[in-house]
Amino acid sequence: MNRADLERLVADGESEKIEFKRSTGQLRRAGETLCGLLNAQGGTVLIGVTDRGELVGQDISDTTLRDVAAMIDRFEPPARIETERVWENEPAVRVRLEDLDHEEILRTREAAIQQRRISAGTSLDVGDILDRLGLRVDGAITQAAQVLYGTRFLPDYPRGLLKMGRFRGTKITGDILDNRQEHLHAFAIVREAMAFLDRTLPLAAHFPEGEVFREDRLPVPADALREIVLNAVMHRDYSVANSYVAIAVFDDRIEVRSVGGLPQGITAEELSGPHRSIPRNPLIAEAFHRTGAVEIWGRGTNRVIEACERHGVEAPSFEERSGALFVTFRAQIGPTASRDGSAAAAATGTRAEKILAILRDQGPLGSAAILEALGEGITRRVLQKELGRLRAAGQVTVAGRARATTYSVNDQAG
Repeated sequence: MNRADLERLVADGESEKIEFKRSTGQLRRAGETLCGLLNAQGGTVLIGVTDRGELVGQDISDTTLRDVAAMIDRFEPPARIETERVWENEPAVRVRLEDLDHEEILRTREAAIQQRRISAGTSLDVGDILDRLGLRVDGAITQAAQVLYGTRFLPDYPRGLLKMGRFRGTKITGDILDNRQEHLHAFAIVREAMAFLDRTLPLAAHFPEGEVFREDRLPVPADALREIVLNAVMHRDYSVANSYVAIAVFDDRIEVRSVGGLPQGITAEELSGPHRSIPRNPLIAEAFHRTGAVEIWGRGTNRVIEACERHGVEAPSFEERSGALFVTFRAQIGPTASRDGSAAAAATGTRAEKILAILRDQGPLGSAAILEALGEGITRRVLQKELGRLRAAGQVTVAGRARATTYSVNDQAG
């Protein structure tokens, strides 16, 4: 639903199926109305609309969203109640055309032309480009345009925030080795996040099978990291005023956090398999799509998983908690991992140590023999993940192909 849809809905006034509430200060009464609608033929409650049909809106915080969710959870029996927020195509507050990043707008035009997703004859006038992208309506700059190209964020747009941190150890309470916070537009957030990861994550030496020259690579494939950062930027809930994107690097993992949770209709569990594409911010997603940065088929997380498998590392986990989506890549980032590959990252954990001990005593071995020697009753898939981590850490080498693959301890590891 956009503002025009909302205005058409409000224009007919309240009825047996539509009721207005000025704010979530009337949330209890809104719940009572929903209960009545459910016992009849269904309907809609609009919050942020006065009794006279004035669209006054409401700033939304994490607490507001939790209160709404809690109210819905109290229905017995459980009811299917859909919530939707109108934000993206609203006029931006105190934002003029000259306040936007014109160079970035022109870069979007150039990339879109190269991708054949916009006409080569598109004007170089930034206003015309915004019109073509649906980011200016009747001469008014939309909030989506501000997110994508804004240069001024405070006090009206604190949500344009990127947090980046490198923590010693495995807890958020560990010493902070690097801490940065920037208010940036969406395209700049992606670039800055990837630059932070590039300078923060260690490089390890890897010798591809059959190749003479070594390949220096990050503990997690860069393409996978970039896809997750892009998703965090495009699909988060910008209607939450204090929302942000965060990149947190620990000794044992990389976390990409997107405050605001997933769009309605998608669960964290579904992200690890085929799922629908439900863009929460279609105008923002479309701008990225035009540049060739993303597809629009809901395959992004699937490509991330495939990239991790090719890289020999564990696929990331997806989890919603505390009103945010956490995407976690497990990888050894600790002090034993060196930037130039001179010392390999040390794999930790009892099972990893057992595998290394078995390979030292009996190796080289195939995965079936390792499973038998472990005697833990684990699946082959779990073993492959452990071996993938050891390979990424440089502690195990692989020889052979397909069913004849064998694993050995890397005596060259530091």
